[in-house]
Formats: sequence, C-alpha cells, structure tokens
Amino acid sequence: MPMTEAVRRLRRSGALILILALFGCAGPPRAGLAESAAPPPGYARIWIYRTYNPYTSQATPYVRINGRIVGVSELGGALYRDVPPGVYTITVDSPGRDVNQFATVALVAGQVVYIKTDANNWWATMCRRCEVDTFYTRVVSPQLAHAEMAALPAYAGG
Repeated sequence: MPMTEAVRRLRRSGALILILALFGCAGPPRAGLAESAAPPPGYARIWIYRTYNPYTSQATPYVRINGRIVGVSELGGALYRDVPPGVYTITVDSPGRDVNQFATVALVAGQVVYIKTDANNWWATMCRRCEVDTFYTRVVSPQLAHAEMAALPAYAGG
C-alpha cells in the first residue's frame, strides 16, 4: 500500500510541474508567426514595431493612426491594425519634436506596410543634463521588418 501512495504523489507532482511549465511558456504570439497572414479582403495592414534597445527610452507612448490611439509602443514588441484603403499618418506621442518625425503612407487593399518606432533621447534639449524623449516612425522594407520582427511578441492585433 505505501508504494501506491508514493506513485499517486509522484503523478500529482508530475502533473503540477507540467501545468506550471505550460503556463510558464505561454506568452504573446510571436510577430514572426503572425506577419505571414494577409489582411482581410478589402483592407490593408499596418504593422508597427519597436526593437529592444536598452540604451534608448524605456517609455511606452501611445501609437496613433490619423490621431486615433491604436496601441502602445512596447519596447521589443509589435502590433498591427487592419485599415481600409486610404492615407494614414502613424505617430507616437513624443515630448520631443523634430522635422520629418512621422511616417505617412497611402495604402491600397491587400497591401502590408511596416512601420518601425524608434526613440532618440539625447539631442532635443538645450540644457546639459536633460534628456527629452523624441519618438519617430519610419517605413521600413519588408525584408528588414521580417528580420527585426522575427522574435518579437505581437500584442493585440487587428
């Protein structure tokens, strides 16, 4: 009888370890997997991503398409939105200002565009020990975007 109780405890422990392992491995889907899907018929897709760079701003500002908040610029993350054909300006809330800071794209149905969010926090001040986060959006080639997004988690899409 004591052997049966030991086997039962071992099985319960094994099941618990398996459950914890499965939940520990669960995370947001990878952008590299999601980016292969095409937008729905009659729509275009805008991918917005930000690579991980610990030496620039850690801030997570709002991302806007034509002034409407569509998500947050996660450091080392990606998101996408499906939009009807049209002209879109993709911005990120930015305390710092610069010329040609944000991307504008004209999209047709079925098109996929990749926008990289980047931060610069060293130039935009007049004082010596101040830093002002300045965010940018840039259109990047599909090849570069695929390479940079391959390991990034994708947050709430479409």
